[in-house]
Amino acid sequence: MEQISQMTETGVVEPEQKRSKAKALITAGVAGALMVGAMGTFAYFTGTDSVENVFTVSEGLADKIEVVEPAWDLTDDDGNGVPDAAENLVPLQTVAKDPAVKNGSDVPTWCFAQVKVPTANVSLVGEDGAPVEAASHELFTYTVNEGWTESGDPVVADGYTTHTFLYGSQVAPGASTPAVFDDVTLVNLVEAQGTSGPDKITVDGHAIQAEGFADAATAWVAYSAQNA
Repeated sequence: MEQISQMTETGVVEPEQKRSKAKALITAGVAGALMVGAMGTFAYFTGTDSVENVFTVSEGLADKIEVVEPAWDLTDDDGNGVPDAAENLVPLQTVAKDPAVKNGSDVPTWCFAQVKVPTANVSLVGEDGAPVEAASHELFTYTVNEGWTESGDPVVADGYTTHTFLYGSQVAPGASTPAVFDDVTLVNLVEAQGTSGPDKITVDGHAIQAEGFADAATAWVAYSAQNA
């Protein structure tokens, strides 16, 4: 079969077969464009989601920790500023005093108590009733309740001995620890040693958030470092 050729503008003769192939390519391009346009009319399954979580930050513990003493009798009939139950004590007299630490915050806490007791170089009456040579003594004794553990050694300074006690369980918001002790007793002093007159026992309550600490001892280390 004779091959038909056609003269181009440049003077080169192009076989009819090449022209047919070019037409085919143009036709395919047009068909593809039409197909792409047609795809825009299809419907597809799509989806999306969003989560918005609300958080609040605690008010903290500042001004939320309180030392409470339900059994401490504040009755002061003579109006001298000293509760009648704690006035003019004699050796071995016991007075109800039950300090506890209340967690008034909105988070669980570890709680601690520091008890500061007046201390003096005095002579006490021994078990046989005879005076014992003068030595440094805390003027009041007490029995620490279950759940409380003393941390470290007592610190003696400026006429007082300070004990640090840790409560071994977390304290829920609005709850209180048990009392550190239930009462205090004046030691069996030999009289006329210059110990008469006013004195005081101070109890300071402390607390730190429970979150982040496995136990009271670890929490106390962190509290002490932050409040050094």
